[in-house]
Amino acid sequence: LTLQPTNVVVGDQFATADGSAQFSFKIPASVQAGDYSIRAVGVSNSGSAFQITVATFTVASTGIVSDSTVRDGVLSLEIPIGTTATFQNPVVEGGVSVTRGALGLVTVRDERSVTKPGWALTASVSPLSLSTDSSVTMPAAQLGVQPLVLSGGIGVSTGPTTTPGSAVAQFVFAEAPAGVQAPITTLGGNLTLVAPPQLPVGTYTGTIAFTLISR
Repeated sequence: LTLQPTNVVVGDQFATADGSAQFSFKIPASVQAGDYSIRAVGVSNSGSAFQITVATFTVASTGIVSDSTVRDGVLSLEIPIGTTATFQNPVVEGGVSVTRGALGLVTVRDERSVTKPGWALTASVSPLSLSTDSSVTMPAAQLGVQPLVLSGGIGVSTGPTTTPGSAVAQFVFAEAPAGVQAPITTLGGNLTLVAPPQLPVGTYTGTIAFTLISR
């Protein structure tokens, strides 16, 4: 924990698996009158650095500290630039080509520790286009997705696994009900692509778009 804007460290310890921690500290006697905040700075289980404001307060000219109540932070979604899904070589199963892979990391940060309204993360799968001829497309329904919570996310549930061949193009990937506040939830997923036999052989590309909505 650091005191802002002075950037003085006032606490240092590990959080629990769900990203929560309890701290007690003394405000340095050298602090002047003004508005201050306490910021948690660290690294998540997935190795991502973070900075979260967890409390604000005011120091009066008399030295009295007031308004130290923890306030809501922000809800945010983090996906590294250039994130791509990685697929294995296709195999023939039941007479059709099946390719399995893994989704890149998706992180939801929820700093709203007071109201805890919850959130929903939806995913939308686009049709997959043949790299050599964009007019040739594979329906989004051919990509099955199994959402996974990889770390954190206590109280967060994933959506049901979609079935390749009859998958829906838009679905709930994960959600946190009201009353749950998981500071950092790292998500991933298993992917299964079943290629229709009538389509030409080649490399197909598509996009999975995520939308994070507050409850």
